[in-house]
Amino acid sequence: MPAKILVVDDDKFQLMFLSDVLQAAGFEPIAVSSAIDALKMDLSQIALVLSDVEMPRMDGRSLVEAIRTIKGSEVPFVFVTGTADPRSLLSDAIQYQAEFISKPVAPEELIALVKRMLAG
Repeated sequence: MPAKILVVDDDKFQLMFLSDVLQAAGFEPIAVSSAIDALKMDLSQIALVLSDVEMPRMDGRSLVEAIRTIKGSEVPFVFVTGTADPRSLLSDAIQYQAEFISKPVAPEELIALVKRMLAG
């Protein structure tokens, strides 16, 4: 059974791109277009969350905080960022035991990161 990966991005093109890359690599992407929709999901079957940082209404930082505190889940989390300096996410990545990847996302880099995180 392929690992289920929750993909969260308000940009429909990016959401489809990330989902297609994951599916082609043998994963089962579950795509949602907002952090609020992601929080409605049952995370017990999710192997990893891949989320955009900058989204309206609720950003990726708030999403990972809600997943960790409200949901009480330690599901692996990856920030997808388009910021000029992704190191600005370093403190968030450390605080929430998350990783980050920069846009434009290279498919091979994404798959390598996902496989590494799922390997534990």
